[in-house]
Amino acid sequence: MVDFFINLNPIFQALIACTFTFLVTALGAALVFLVKKVNQNLMDILLSISAGIMLSSSIFSLIKADSKMKLSSLEYNNKKC
Repeated sequence: MVDFFINLNPIFQALIACTFTFLVTALGAALVFLVKKVNQNLMDILLSISAGIMLSSSIFSLIKADSKMKLSSLEYNNKKC
């Protein structure tokens, strides 16, 4: 299965990946219509998890960018001396 996907044209790979992502997202969003009432504790837990994921992704992306900036400034300072 993976060999079939790897041998495809990159445009078709992107199309398949985007279609899969769309379908999975739509399926997850469709679950909202199946639930009549959500427990408040469950909602609090889910919101806390999503907030933690968003915070960690933003912090880690900032750390990665900062480390690249520090490395480039160290290289610039070493060449300057």
